[in-house]
Amino acid sequence: MITFIFLTLSFIIFNSIAVLIPKKLNKLEMLDISVFTLLLQMTVDLILDVKFNLYGYFKEGVDLISFITFLGIYPAFAIITVNYYPYKKRLLKKLYYVIIVSIFCLGYESLSLYTKYFYHRTWSLLYSALCYPFLICIIAMYLSLIRKLSLDNKVR
Repeated sequence: MITFIFLTLSFIIFNSIAVLIPKKLNKLEMLDISVFTLLLQMTVDLILDVKFNLYGYFKEGVDLISFITFLGIYPAFAIITVNYYPYKKRLLKKLYYVIIVSIFCLGYESLSLYTKYFYHRTWSLLYSALCYPFLICIIAMYLSLIRKLSLDNKVR
């Protein structure tokens, strides 16, 4: 029951924030980030969860509820994250932002473990702490690439 409450609240909170925040992204960028985030997340999970069995969602194996939660939570969180990423600021400001978002992700992962939405086998929060900054940077760089390609198309 606590898992269902946690996921429902996560869905409502992340999607409400993603819809209500002042946007620095256009609709195409939001779609691109959503699809890219899902692809990245599913690729990483396919390798680390299914192939190496380091962690998982709900119970062992693939289930529909995991897929539904991926669609309902990860894209909204990615939109929020890149929307506030300080693209035009100095490196130190970017580093600070990535650290803050990574700490938030670790807190969310801890709650996910507590509510049994997520489980670790041989994975640990330390591994996640090392991975989150890279994943956040990859998503931010992807949006930069999309914007650059979009500008290139306008020039032609």
